[in-house]
Amino acid sequence: MTYDPRILGADCEDCILAHQGRPLRPVPTEDKDSARLAVIGEAPGATEVEQGRPFSGASGFALRDQLARLRLSRADVAIGNAISCRPPDNDLAKLEAQLHARNRNRRAQGLPSHKHPAECCRPRLEREIARFDKVLALGGTAARVLTGSRAGILDQRGGPVIMHRPPGAMGWTRVDPEDLEAGVVPGANAKGLHSGFDARPRQTGESPSLRAILPTLHPAFVMREARWKTAIRTDFGRAHRLFTGRLDW
Repeated sequence: MTYDPRILGADCEDCILAHQGRPLRPVPTEDKDSARLAVIGEAPGATEVEQGRPFSGASGFALRDQLARLRLSRADVAIGNAISCRPPDNDLAKLEAQLHARNRNRRAQGLPSHKHPAECCRPRLEREIARFDKVLALGGTAARVLTGSRAGILDQRGGPVIMHRPPGAMGWTRVDPEDLEAGVVPGANAKGLHSGFDARPRQTGESPSLRAILPTLHPAFVMREARWKTAIRTDFGRAHRLFTGRLDW
């Protein structure tokens, strides 16, 4: 069966990737009933598109090694991307520059701007990871979509971000950890965030009111910039302590 992100709410018609004059082969999030943690990257590469699986190329091998530091394997996590389609030449920065130029022209003509591909994909992503209260965001694009922050990944990495969705609300808002621990966030209970990887995984249809997100570097970036290897190892270790309740907010 062909994967169609539009069924999950993606706004493909407004996405610049749909207007590049080439066929698109979106890559779905890979989930399992036993998954306790969601790992979200930026966009699929050529190997991922060919195999139809996220993180199946060189970045996947690097991710596997880092997951092992959390005593997890690929079978224990859901893996996906903020953008389900591959940017031309795997160059997201170039695509973003094209989008910026196009939107500048549209505004000059009094036309609305096109959304960033990650914004177009946000409803799809949220539905695919709706049951997860623990998320690793790999790279700036994933971190921005999941936390709403415009800060660069080097500024966000390693620090936990707690998001809250009140009952009946559609979107997430960032909350102050001190307010959360003080019990002044309506309808929020921090206990579940400390339940660890051994807690019963939520089933499809169950949605948490709180989500702990730990932004870190994308494995592909670290492969190009080896000096950041220690940083990503530190972040994954911090994620393990955070998600198992051995790290305070």
